[in-house]
Amino acid sequence: MDPVGVLDRLTIEEPDNPVGNFFHTIWFDTEWHKVKGYGDHNAESYDSYRDYPDVRIPQSLLGDSRWSPEQIDARADELCRRPLENLDTADLATLYQNLHDIDEALRHIQDDWPVKGFYVGSQFVEAVVVPPQEQRAYTYEEGLSDFEDELMAAHGWADMEDEDDDDDFFNNVDGLGQPIHEDDDIDGLGQPDINIPPEHAHEPHREAVDDEEKNPSRPFDPKPYSLNAEEYQARFHVDLAKRLLQRCKHIRGIVRIRSRKHVRPLNLGDMPHDILAPVFAAEENQTIIEKGYRPLEYHRDKQQLDLMKSLRLTCRSLADMMSPLLFSSFTVRLTDESLTKLVYISRHPTLGKGIKTIRTAAPYQDVFIAENPAHFVDHVLYLMVQSFMIDDEDTGRSRWCGGLPGEEAAYFEFMKSVANFRSLDRDEGLNARMPGGDWYAAFSQHALLFRCWNVYRNKVAEEFRVLDGIYNEGDNFVRLVVDAIARMPSVETLAFSDHSHDQPWALRHRGTRNKFTDEPLFDFFTRGSNWENARNLPSAGSQNRCLLLLVSLLSTIGSRNIELKHLEINVTAPNTLTGFGVAPEAREIFQRALRNVEFLKFHISPDPFNRTPIPLKYPPREPEELDSLDEFLDCLLSSNNLRELDLSFKSLRKENVDNPVRYYLPSLWKARPWPHLRKATLDSVCMDSTKLKNFLGDRPLWLTELYKPHMSFGT
Repeated sequence: MDPVGVLDRLTIEEPDNPVGNFFHTIWFDTEWHKVKGYGDHNAESYDSYRDYPDVRIPQSLLGDSRWSPEQIDARADELCRRPLENLDTADLATLYQNLHDIDEALRHIQDDWPVKGFYVGSQFVEAVVVPPQEQRAYTYEEGLSDFEDELMAAHGWADMEDEDDDDDFFNNVDGLGQPIHEDDDIDGLGQPDINIPPEHAHEPHREAVDDEEKNPSRPFDPKPYSLNAEEYQARFHVDLAKRLLQRCKHIRGIVRIRSRKHVRPLNLGDMPHDILAPVFAAEENQTIIEKGYRPLEYHRDKQQLDLMKSLRLTCRSLADMMSPLLFSSFTVRLTDESLTKLVYISRHPTLGKGIKTIRTAAPYQDVFIAENPAHFVDHVLYLMVQSFMIDDEDTGRSRWCGGLPGEEAAYFEFMKSVANFRSLDRDEGLNARMPGGDWYAAFSQHALLFRCWNVYRNKVAEEFRVLDGIYNEGDNFVRLVVDAIARMPSVETLAFSDHSHDQPWALRHRGTRNKFTDEPLFDFFTRGSNWENARNLPSAGSQNRCLLLLVSLLSTIGSRNIELKHLEINVTAPNTLTGFGVAPEAREIFQRALRNVEFLKFHISPDPFNRTPIPLKYPPREPEELDSLDEFLDCLLSSNNLRELDLSFKSLRKENVDNPVRYYLPSLWKARPWPHLRKATLDSVCMDSTKLKNFLGDRPLWLTELYKPHMSFGT
């Protein structure tokens, strides 16, 4: 039975008990007569427990399955005879099996223990356990509990010595305070036969109550414990249990040395991050939003973040445990500052463990705009018209759609100041690559435009330095990012986008009363463009190196054998699709990066935050471009572990309204194993009805969305 009242003290770490073992010599040496809360389930006055709800009745845990004393002796003796020297070189499985066998034997020993109850008058007031070291009789001073001492003081009982030997009632009682008669059958513990009629047991108690009312005296004098040392040892196996405990302590010492590099107790700091994250989930109080099969994203408010910071400031161990939970994703941009942060986090012993998602932001920044201020002016005018004007279908003229009516006047005033540069010598403006001339002088006087142009060209120059490896001792962007991913063990998701991943400009300045002031416009003009908008720039997006960056990034990940589980590619339509091409010699390495991908998202769609009020028409794609895109898609779909698929080619559909069959991609409808694919979302895809069976297969497949498909072939 489980001891009550000393369990907390037994489980703490002590010099004699370094592992906090529940079975310990302190259990056998405890003065159980001082521990409250014990009862005897065989006590005669069982109903009296109802008056004392705090008294707990010890029950046998093993019941009928408990070994007999002979079986306990035989099993324990067998365990103690096993040579310890063989365990010094044994594996951990053997050591743990020996510990399990010892614990099993100790459970059977501890499941039987002498329990006694005391009465005051006819009331059962407390239960005690006979301590094993007590082989003599309980004296009145040693046997009373604190409860009985308080009861004596309340009733004014005196501790008097009985001078007469005529008081047979208090001298002839058993361990429960019950009178012993000549015909009683006494068992080995000095307890009466529980099969005698209850009336026979309770009647003397009524007489005792009457006597106490006349002459108050001590409530009882327990009967001496009748077992001698040999009988006691044979029944309760105390010495045998102590031998097992010493053996257990020795084996645990071997386990601690064999299983840990340093002999020290296990603490929270030794646990891996995968275990610590659920442990601190309550303190983190995170709101989990699950989107399909994608990894969980954590959104924390200020109160939750402050709580995590407070835990980090508590001590170094908590700081190491909470630091990985501060953020689970990192967005790397084409800047030296962003790369420096990524490398630092990946090499940090705690921060790098919490990163699960790497987002790569690759917006387009035009070299022609950076080199020529006249092109920058054209770029500004295009952004302003595209974002804040719309063509009226009824009148055929452009009208204001920029927001608040009060901002309209500020908008046209700014547009007038920028349009004045067109009234100057246009040739001089287009050739104004060097300072000098009237056009450049007028442009430099416009403080906002001149400042924005300088910042923009500095960003373009920094992007070229990062991609070409001028920074970071010759390491280019791709190598630095892949090396950082390899150092972070929890990274499973790679997201690539031509968006900046900053808050959209319209949302960031939504609360600004007038968005057409210097600071909001500075933020607007110095941002990179998405790839689709870059097609309307002076260079038509021909200098797009970021598309080549995507293929190079995935190929390098495959060469490093990094296993990704989630891949998200969300881009707008570039000026050319040839950058998606994968060389035949790099195809195998490219597919190696995707062999364990479970969730795939590939979108070539317009930017949802980019309103395009002016309809844009582009020339049809060349067949070579679509072949390159089909090769890229074929590699993406090569994973046999794919569980969820999300494809969208909305931009291609808008480009080929007249002839949708042009953007048909045959690799989508190839027969693939995909044993785990259960969910698919298809948007703006060209289909072939004769090959649908290859795509659907025999598996159950949930098509969550089939939006505006085009049946290019078949019926």
